[in-house]
Amino acid sequence: TIIYRLRQHGRRCLIIAILLCTIIGTSTMLLIVSGTSPHMNMTEEMYDNFQVIREELINQGVKKSPLSDPASSQYFALMQLTKEATAGKLFISTILDDVEPVVAINSQGDPSNFNDAYRERRIVAERYVLLTFHHSTSASINKWSTKDNWLSNDKSICDGWHGITCRELLGDSVAVKVVTSINLASNGLIGTIPPDVSHLFQLEVLSLEGNLLEGKVPNSLGTLERLKSLRMSNNLLSGEVPRSVCNLKKSKHLTELISDCGGGDGDIECSCCTECL
Repeated sequence: TIIYRLRQHGRRCLIIAILLCTIIGTSTMLLIVSGTSPHMNMTEEMYDNFQVIREELINQGVKKSPLSDPASSQYFALMQLTKEATAGKLFISTILDDVEPVVAINSQGDPSNFNDAYRERRIVAERYVLLTFHHSTSASINKWSTKDNWLSNDKSICDGWHGITCRELLGDSVAVKVVTSINLASNGLIGTIPPDVSHLFQLEVLSLEGNLLEGKVPNSLGTLERLKSLRMSNNLLSGEVPRSVCNLKKSKHLTELISDCGGGDGDIECSCCTECL
């Protein structure tokens, strides 16, 4: 009798376990079918492009975790690049074919003698930064005052995107335009300055004054060795200007650093600003 009861109890436990597994499996399938997985609506080509572009961005120093978060500005930019590549608007053939980028650095510290593989990777990186920046500074209820050509998938970021100035770098029978200035003063920006701006390695001017930007000044801006002017007054920024940014001023690269100073009420502490407003 005892053995019989144990067998019956074991069968009941087994049946319950099977039912639980079935319920869990069904729930998971319903979640996937309902579209909660961000990859479910991708074609095979689109998914391949997504993975390749993501890996390339990581190789160029972009942090991995935001690229996996569907709620992040970085993920938005990644998805936009993926759509553009799949539609044939963004060329990534050398990345897909794993062609090795070749580049030399000239006496002025500029990339030179680079191949098409380097050119494509530079275009992807710079476009990624601006797409991330736009999403990070555009509240859902807010639109920039002027955003001519921003997010346009048939125009280069250097081809009329409002506030963007570029210069051309010459390689080995190829050329690439890179961002040297972002001037979006008093343009209705709301949000935070994304740290990804640091990947614009030729950036010389960053003018963001007169907006509603909040949060801290990214420490990563201190890696912009060519930055000459940083203007961010009349915002809602907090904290301190990072030491890495002040070091740019000490090294005489950064000659203009303008901010609200004093701390509190939207002012930030700045021990190295050339002008406090």
